[in-house]
Amino acid sequence: SSLLYLVDKYKNNKNNIIFKSSTFCHGLSGLIYELFLLGEESASLNLLDLLLQMKSNDKIGFYDIHHEDELRSDFNMLDGSISTWLVIQSLLTKKRFIGDFLFGK
Repeated sequence: SSLLYLVDKYKNNKNNIIFKSSTFCHGLSGLIYELFLLGEESASLNLLDLLLQMKSNDKIGFYDIHHEDELRSDFNMLDGSISTWLVIQSLLTKKRFIGDFLFGK
């Protein structure tokens, strides 16, 4: 699809700010979830590997450029790692996460 083409195009541009943040609010998790909701499974899975590269060596944390590359392993919904895990769970189970309506989804 044309959306998959755009994902591939921007995925190769590492300077794009969305690819430097793992968060739901303003980063890759949010984009992946939007693609998932649009039924663009191949596009969202295409970006999942990039998201997993942002995973830290601890059990739950992801890195985020908006916090000067600091580890975000808190449970804040918008910019913490919990939102990233909810997006991953949604992709694996092929179900929306409970409460996504709070974010206009």
